[in-house]
Amino acid sequence: MIGRESQLESIKEKFSTVENTSVPHIFFIEGPAGCGKSRLVQEFEQHCGASPAPVTVNKSFFNSAIASDYHVFKVFFKTIDGGCASESELLPHLERTMKDCPLKRLKDYSKLISYLLDFEYAEDEYVKRMKRSPKEFVPIIFKAFEDYFTAAASETACVFIIEDLHWADEGSLKLIEHLLRWSGGKLFFVATSRKSPKEGNFDFPERKTTLCRLNYLSGEQSLIMIRKLLGAPGCAEVNGLEEVVGKICSVADGNPLFIEELVISMHDLGIIFKKNDTWDFDKEKFKKISLPSTVEMAIQSRIDSLSVENIGILKKAAVIGRKFSNDMLLYLLNEGKSRKAKPDLAGLIEKGILLNAGSGAYIFSHDTIRDVVYGMQTKRQKRELHEKIAARLEESAASGNLAENIESLLCYHFEKAQNKVKTVHYALLAAKASYEKYRAEDAIHYYDLVMNYLNDDNGLLDEDRLVEYLEGYSDAMILAGRSSGLLEILKKYGAGVFGVENLVRLNLKKIQAHRIFSDDRANWEKLLNETEAILNDAENIKLIEAKGKDAYFSLLAGLYESWGVFYISFRGTCDKTLFYLEEALKFRKKTGNESLAASCLTNIGFYHSIKGNHKTAVRFFKSALNAAKKSRNKRVSAICMINFGVISQAENDYDAAAEYYEKALEIAEEIGDRRDIAVSLINIGNIHCHKAEYDEALNCCMKALEISKEIGHKRGISDWMVEIGEIYVKKGDTAEASDYFKRALAIAEEIGYKYCEANCMKGFGNIRIREADYEKALDYYGQALKLYEEAGSAAEAESMKKTIGECRIHNIY
Repeated sequence: MIGRESQLESIKEKFSTVENTSVPHIFFIEGPAGCGKSRLVQEFEQHCGASPAPVTVNKSFFNSAIASDYHVFKVFFKTIDGGCASESELLPHLERTMKDCPLKRLKDYSKLISYLLDFEYAEDEYVKRMKRSPKEFVPIIFKAFEDYFTAAASETACVFIIEDLHWADEGSLKLIEHLLRWSGGKLFFVATSRKSPKEGNFDFPERKTTLCRLNYLSGEQSLIMIRKLLGAPGCAEVNGLEEVVGKICSVADGNPLFIEELVISMHDLGIIFKKNDTWDFDKEKFKKISLPSTVEMAIQSRIDSLSVENIGILKKAAVIGRKFSNDMLLYLLNEGKSRKAKPDLAGLIEKGILLNAGSGAYIFSHDTIRDVVYGMQTKRQKRELHEKIAARLEESAASGNLAENIESLLCYHFEKAQNKVKTVHYALLAAKASYEKYRAEDAIHYYDLVMNYLNDDNGLLDEDRLVEYLEGYSDAMILAGRSSGLLEILKKYGAGVFGVENLVRLNLKKIQAHRIFSDDRANWEKLLNETEAILNDAENIKLIEAKGKDAYFSLLAGLYESWGVFYISFRGTCDKTLFYLEEALKFRKKTGNESLAASCLTNIGFYHSIKGNHKTAVRFFKSALNAAKKSRNKRVSAICMINFGVISQAENDYDAAAEYYEKALEIAEEIGDRRDIAVSLINIGNIHCHKAEYDEALNCCMKALEISKEIGHKRGISDWMVEIGEIYVKKGDTAEASDYFKRALAIAEEIGYKYCEANCMKGFGNIRIREADYEKALDYYGQALKLYEEAGSAAEAESMKKTIGECRIHNIY
């Protein structure tokens, strides 16, 4: 290793800090291709191997073609403790590692981890729900990894060396980000990338990230590297080769990979050679040679010098990918031949072109080498090879021999083969698989690919598959929190495209998108009325029921629940709100879906709670809690506990409220739901505030604020800042209160959060009341009233009218 000594020391120092503090960290090495990133991490890997302290080192790299789901963690569990690649193998390992964790939870964790990593597991209703509702379960799954690595890295340091992070799969990145934020222990990531964190959209916590930028070598460092390559590290000069060395340094311009390729090429071409244990060069050959001007040209020159047989092997391997199996390579080499070839890859390994990856697999030693070899073939040659690879993968899958990420692999190869029908088919399967594993952006990538094909040929999908595609696309966009373009895409499709049932299904998706991403109440209500009219038509009912009553009941439940949410959001607690929520519950029960029934019961309980019908509300929350337990929906359980607390607080039973909030916090922490953790902390803070325990209240609210900042929940950030501001008002620190209200207002205005803007204006008004400036308070309260009305917050608007009335009396007297 040349010129990277200081960077190696920096990695060692950060690792030592992690070992001493048990605070996870990532050392991020950025630099262009060939600058020596891989060599630097190899040196650190050797350092770990020589460490007297126990260290677990896990190494993985990413492929430019296809990134396997949660690849970094698949590799880890497949190699740890003799290999844990199934639920049955994983459970004993978890028991040995997490000795303080209850067995029931460990059984859940072994299933959750196995499901996410595509290991063998027993599928049950719990897993089926995970696939349907990934957003509900991902906090629980990530909590399993969080708890595992906190325990696993408590004594033994866990080091992850990850190369080419710029090609990483979304799942690996999300889980690394999560562990850095929330896990404990001696967990250390060392990653290389051609992209900076900003360019790659890597969202690593700043305080737990060290950035290291590698540049090319200086002239002196280049010279030292050439000496080492020629086996003469101690020489002052490489005797007799000054002219050659100078030329290499001039052309390579400090690129270590380029220097290495030029030295190897010159040696292979006989320009430089050993003579009596000293180096010499052929002056005539050297004068005639034209050195390549780029590292890619140098690599191609070296490849061209190989035998025809070896070039053919490499070309076929390059089409498979940077990593390839010997079985697939043999298939491509021997397809249609009576005499079967057995390629000897040892020579290519010896030349440093390939590396043995174990388990019958090989990899190109550098991704640039694979790219060059891939580019040496005609489009037709590559297209035909991709088609053959895809056909072979299909054949293997049909016989039950499933490769990792089989849907994505087939989509990739069929796309390269320009087979649009099969590309669309496997893109839809890959999108569904990505969504089920909480990889929303990857799912959107595949749905976008399908959309590109549909724009050219809208007959690729029949009506049923088209509506499934649009529903899946909507779910992925909603999961990713991306509103841009979704409503426009859904607007393209309507009554002229779909039959009755599919039209209703699509309308329900449009309604859901409006509810989450749009303040357009008129359009939302219009869609609800249109959908209700369709479902009330006798002929339409017959058409839908022909597919089974459950289909009709499910659509009705979705419609009525959407109406209920609409009314509770914009019309308050009118009779129609309760009618729609009760109808939704009735049809959810008919379909036998306990989890969705629990959500309906919660909504009805919430309706009665805000109406002040506390006994009725409690009855519905208890029913929701029972349904949640049956369906193992712990998030609904946490929400019920929060609502029990709210009711107890409204009835001035603050001790009972505190108990419920603590239970909600315990459940939220168990399932790793950071938003509910923050809400529970705020509620506990409110109890402290009521008891005038302002420091304890601030402590809870500050924790909630930090959590919301970590997860990037801007609504939560603005809401909790208002809560903190109100505590400072009660403490009499109006300057600090005003600062928090201003910061909350800026965020609320940025995201169009009218309700919070109103709360900020109310807060400013409260400050003016303390200062006896009633005229200014009235001005702020008036602005708050207007904003509450714009937000559709009827109860808050009525309360503000009373506050304004009281303020006017004070202003007069």
